[in-house]
Amino acid sequence: MLFKKKTNILEKEYSAMVNLISHNGRKKKNKTLFKWIFSIFLILFLALIIIIAPAGIEGYLILQKAKIIEARAGNIMQMVKENNWNGVSSGLSQTKDDLNYIQARLHRLGLVSYVPQVAKKISVADHLITASLDLLSGYGEALGVMNSINVTSNINTVAVGLSGSGSKRDILMAISKNKDAFQKMADYLNKAKADLADISADDMSGKWSSQFSQLNILLNEAIGDSQEALPILVHSPELLGADKEKTYLLVFQNNMEMRPTGGFIGSYGLVTVKDGEITNMFTDDVYNLDKYSKEKLNAPSPAPIAEYLKQKFWFMRDANWSPDWPTSAKQILWFFNAERSIAGLPPQKVDGVIAISPDLISNTLALVGSIDINGNKFDSNNFALSLEKFVESEYVDQGITISDRKSIMGPIAKVIFERIQQMPPSELLRLWTVLKNDIDSKQVLVYMMDNDLQNYFIDHNWSGAVSQTDGDFLMSIDANLAALKTDSVMKKSTKYEVNTDSNGNLTGKASIIIQHNGKYIKDLISLYRDYLRVYIPDGSAIKKVYIISEDGTQNLQIPADVDIGEELGKEYAGIFLTVEQGKTKTLVLEYQLPEKIQNDYRNGVYKLFVQKQPATSGHSLSVDLNFNKNVIAYQFDLPPAKLRGGNINWQTDLVFDRSFSLKLQ
Repeated sequence: MLFKKKTNILEKEYSAMVNLISHNGRKKKNKTLFKWIFSIFLILFLALIIIIAPAGIEGYLILQKAKIIEARAGNIMQMVKENNWNGVSSGLSQTKDDLNYIQARLHRLGLVSYVPQVAKKISVADHLITASLDLLSGYGEALGVMNSINVTSNINTVAVGLSGSGSKRDILMAISKNKDAFQKMADYLNKAKADLADISADDMSGKWSSQFSQLNILLNEAIGDSQEALPILVHSPELLGADKEKTYLLVFQNNMEMRPTGGFIGSYGLVTVKDGEITNMFTDDVYNLDKYSKEKLNAPSPAPIAEYLKQKFWFMRDANWSPDWPTSAKQILWFFNAERSIAGLPPQKVDGVIAISPDLISNTLALVGSIDINGNKFDSNNFALSLEKFVESEYVDQGITISDRKSIMGPIAKVIFERIQQMPPSELLRLWTVLKNDIDSKQVLVYMMDNDLQNYFIDHNWSGAVSQTDGDFLMSIDANLAALKTDSVMKKSTKYEVNTDSNGNLTGKASIIIQHNGKYIKDLISLYRDYLRVYIPDGSAIKKVYIISEDGTQNLQIPADVDIGEELGKEYAGIFLTVEQGKTKTLVLEYQLPEKIQNDYRNGVYKLFVQKQPATSGHSLSVDLNFNKNVIAYQFDLPPAKLRGGNINWQTDLVFDRSFSLKLQ
């Protein structure tokens, strides 16, 4: 019994000893584990400091410099308003230094710059900054020319407005003598554009994508506008008569009465410029010139004019019959010279022919403000209609003769030019934006006798020429023949479909919808009488032509009811049709596309160019393409309304020409 108790005591003591040893061991093990964990955390913390600290410091410095640039931008714009070009030049130079500073700091962000997503953002920022630097360097070249000239603080613009003709001449001559500087500017702009082209869409995704995308868009727009404005600036000495006066024939086309290049020629004018100054301006009713040629010139009219206008002979007022502006401009100039000779007027040298629509004048009035000519008020909202009312009836109440009724165009143009000359530089950028948009939308067409100038306008698609493309093509051209000013109430749209037939060949179907939304108004709105030409690729085989209306479908016989011809490198179908008030008619052409386009399609390529008629407001356009191949890539300004396999559809407009390009597989 005693032995058993001692044994139990020994067991308890042993157990306690084992527990103590075990406890001490766990304490030692826990302590070691704690030290190990602490060491790991310490290493991670130090690593984090090493990685983040440089990024944080550099990021702070970049942010501060960006704020300085933002503040300076406002100062630069103020200096532009004050015509302080030295200050502008200095401000741009400081901005370049700051951008270089930011770019250098971007490459000092430390190890964080190796994180893939961060690296992408650095790459995008790097390209954007490089493009900005090139853009500023380009502007610096132009400002260098400005600063080299001793001009007064009254500078309004390089091209159109200095305080005196001497100053204008100095500017124009400086531009003429410093073409190398502007070539350097062009090189910088090209380099900036290439910098932006190197940015991949994938790098733009993720965080800050919207900010980067917006900056990318703004830079592209600034570069694009500068590239398009630069040649105008470079060519301004030639255009504005530096040391040699230039005279331009102005043609006022009324798009309320549509004709092939934009409207009926109701008025014409001559404007002469010398050293940037308008030295003479004259406008007149075209009938005042045409009347002298009646029964004397005897030039035969185009067949549709002879048939539907019952006008055997051709005059200047109808000379814009070709939809190709260079062709029509030459024809207009021929009539101008021939009719002046018959009228006993002296020969007139002309350096260019410029067509202007009422929309261009309306858009300009929105900037320069409304004008009042002898109690007749014209503004951007009512210009076309107010002018029409004046020349049709109101001139009588003001004691103006019928032969002088359109001479009001001269005073209108004179006031507009005077106000443009008085505009501050900050407003001239807005003026250029409006003018460029009107040129792009063909509210103004230019034909120059100087080959270099004409090639410039052709290269920028500003000449009004019918485009020569290597793919599919569509253009519809209306000619209002004795329908008064009814185009002002017409709604027109185009639907184009491409399908594959049972043999795998591409077929085209062009539907031109014409809707009469007006009511009869004496001397203004009538039955719509339209000679409509639809231009398609040369070599197309027209299969069917018909008209759809509320009364059903009218099949037209080819060639009995349809004029088929070839011109301007295209094939066309011409049809005369009428549309009553409140009615709609749709002209439909079905045809097989030429072999060249078929071969491109077999090789997985399809291109389409839809050209707008000049001076139109922008008809709606639907493009519906159905292929037996899958669309794997496309290029157009807008995403498609539908894309599935080989079917792709766009709903857009014809404010501008539209170009589509697809790859198929």
